[in-house]
Amino acid sequence: MKKVQKQIITGAGLFTAIILTSSVQAIFSPFLFVRLLNTIVIILTATGLGAFIREFFIQRKD
Repeated sequence: MKKVQKQIITGAGLFTAIILTSSVQAIFSPFLFVRLLNTIVIILTATGLGAFIREFFIQRKD
């Protein structure tokens, strides 16, 4: 059980890093296509991050 929780925390940390990196790129990019693509990536990874956090709390509850 502890190993699974560590993996979930690590995955959430990696997703957070991806979200932050994409956000910085989306803010400072002069190209509309890059901003649009990064915004889509941000939304998808934030959804994945939310799923990881939800699973963490479900694992913790048990």
